[in-house]
Amino acid sequence: MTLLELILIFAIIIFLGYFIKSLTGFAGGLFSVPFLAIFFDIKFVVPIVSIIDMLSGFILFPSIKKHINKNELLFVLIGALIGTAIGTYFLKAIAGDTLKLLFGIFVIIFSLKMLFEKYFFFNKIKTVFGIFFGMLGGMAGGMFSTNGPPIVLYLGHQVRNKQILRGTLITIFLVDSIWRNGLYFFTGIFDNSMYKVVLFMIPVLVVATIIGSKIHLKLSEEIYRKTVGTILLISGIILLI
Repeated sequence: MTLLELILIFAIIIFLGYFIKSLTGFAGGLFSVPFLAIFFDIKFVVPIVSIIDMLSGFILFPSIKKHINKNELLFVLIGALIGTAIGTYFLKAIAGDTLKLLFGIFVIIFSLKMLFEKYFFFNKIKTVFGIFFGMLGGMAGGMFSTNGPPIVLYLGHQVRNKQILRGTLITIFLVDSIWRNGLYFFTGIFDNSMYKVVLFMIPVLVVATIIGSKIHLKLSEEIYRKTVGTILLISGIILLI
């Protein structure tokens, strides 16, 4: 694969993934990683998406910093930071093909949750349980750079206001991505080729974020969830083949 082909594939998928994240506050990595893993080694994809996810958080944060549930934020972050350290270890220790299989299963489960939301409802639970869901998300983030599903599942039922939910999610993912990238750096997961790809993706990320942020309030949540859920279900199945 030529450099131009690599950049083009990354650009299309990153644009779509971070357009979605700017709309909802999550799913940038969840969308991007499974599709990129079809074309590239998942151990090459995950660190790149991790840096892009952090940059995305920095771009979005100024507009959402007034819309944060600080109580939920604290407990979820405690769990996420612990879980991310565990997940980073697994990223280095587990073979790429095994990671791809695990991630395929992971994506399918979350896509089904999105498609059949009403069957996954649970009543509001004690805030302290945010540590558990944060830890699950952190482990997934460390392994796949996609810490969203467990955290979104939890906060989606704890926080009813969409603006506060979006702001809280973006903040959690920003802090966790900073921590995760630090762990990746000090454990030797990054290499120079990854940094080069990230540099090419910065303009793509900025454009996707600007467009998504402008129209996020106009998009029907139901249409969004069913569309993304279907796409993720297909990508998860492809990863298992």
